[in-house]
Amino acid sequence: YGHEALTQTAEPFDSVYISFYKGVGAVSGAMLLGDSEFIAEARVWLRRFGGNLYSVLPYAVSSWDGFRKNCRDDVFMERRRKLARVIDVL
Repeated sequence: YGHEALTQTAEPFDSVYISFYKGVGAVSGAMLLGDSEFIAEARVWLRRFGGNLYSVLPYAVSSWDGFRKNCRDDVFMERRRKLARVIDVL
């Protein structure tokens, strides 16, 4: 970003989010930085939205497995064709 240090990049912002899997190629995780009041509020919203990776990972894995087993391409292709016909009429 044209800066010599990450602190220079983050300086204009009140908070910074660093994605470990997007930013550094880790399997998962992230870091949210800000003042203590901001982080306390973010922690409340984290819980309101369902926790963290450790608490939702089994659900995500289960959902993906169910999608792979139960959502076949032929079903989606038929829905896509029907939707395309409806859009053409509009």
